Amino acid sequence: MNEQYRDLAISSRSPVAVAAIETFADELVSHGSNCRVIFDALAADPDCALAQVYAAALFLTTMTREGRVQAAPRIAAARALISGANDRERHSIEAIAAWAAGDDMQAIRILRMIVEAWPHDLVAAKLCQILELGVGDFSGMCRTSAMVAAVDNGSGQALGLHAFALDQLGDPEMAYRFAHRAIALSPGRDPWAQHAAAHAMAAMGQLVEGRAFLHA
Repeated sequence: MNEQYRDLAISSRSPVAVAAIETFADELVSHGSNCRVIFDALAADPDCALAQVYAAALFLTTMTREGRVQAAPRIAAARALISGANDRERHSIEAIAAWAAGDDMQAIRILRMIVEAWPHDLVAAKLCQILELGVGDFSGMCRTSAMVAAVDNGSGQALGLHAFALDQLGDPEMAYRFAHRAIALSPGRDPWAQHAAAHAMAAMGQLVEGRAFLHA
């Protein structure tokens, strides 16, 4: 569970909405199967700007035109509610709105700022990594993930993000070390770290070991 995310303020009077947002954060970062829990947050508190914009982000992760169309009303709703949002939430709205508008570099800049100010926000870190990967900014990806890994070094999810970035940067040995530790912290719960480990093992020529790892 992305426990440190629970320490971040969420502007909602609904405990149900807050719990659903926290679950969404964990599901998104861990590649879980229940990201649609964010719609439970919307049902519980449609006036929660963060729930609205996270729902938009979920649609945008499909990387399709339909996803952008579905995200648009959520972003509009989040913007209409921005006066009741805190600073982290406002920046999240700005970043996700920029992503929806096709300005990936602006979205990355804002998401990096969020991670720097609130390094426990693994949702921002994960969305930033998705976009950094898309534009091929591997050194930037590594700098972003290093911030969360340094602060949340007991979080398998944070370490898994950094493992993948290290692999993309061309350092498979270090990537494998971070991935191995991430998997030990979150066994069976961190497919992103498993993905990074498999990449690293392939890059190091450990094909037999990698196949055995994936089968296990």
